[in-house]
Amino acid sequence: MTNEEIFIRLITALVLGMLIGFERILNKHEAGVRTHGIVSMGSALFVITGIIASIQLNTSQIETIRIIGQIVAGIGFLGAGLIFISKDGNKKKGLTSAATLWATSGVGAAAGFGLTYLASLATFLTLFTLVFMSSIEWSFVKMFKGK
Repeated sequence: MTNEEIFIRLITALVLGMLIGFERILNKHEAGVRTHGIVSMGSALFVITGIIASIQLNTSQIETIRIIGQIVAGIGFLGAGLIFISKDGNKKKGLTSAATLWATSGVGAAAGFGLTYLASLATFLTLFTLVFMSSIEWSFVKMFKGK
C-alpha cells in the first residue's frame, strides 16, 4: 500500500465521517463533526494498520478482521456514553447519536479497506435516514397517535 493510498483512505474516512457529524450538529445533537470524523478516521487507521502489519509480518488477513471486531466493541463503549434517560425516566436520549457513531465507524473501516464506494453509499444512506426519515417518522407517529 502506497503512502498516497493511505492518505486517500484516511481523508475519505475523515470527510465522510464529518459529513455525518455535520447533520448531527445541525440538529443540535451530541457527537458532532469532530467526533464523527475522528471515529471514522480512527477506524480506517486501525484497518490500514492491520493490513500493513499482516503484510509486513506475513500473517493472514484474519488479524485485520479481528481488528474490525474490536472497533465495533470499542465504539459500543463510546456510544453508551451518549445514551441517557430523561429526568422523568420515560425517555431515552442519544440512541440515534450512538447508532450514528457506530455506523460511522463502519464507514471508516470500509474506507480503510479502500472500499470508497461502500463507504460513500453507507454515508449517503445514514444521512438519508437522519435527514428524511425523521419527518416521515413523525408523520407516522402523529397519524397513529391521533387515532
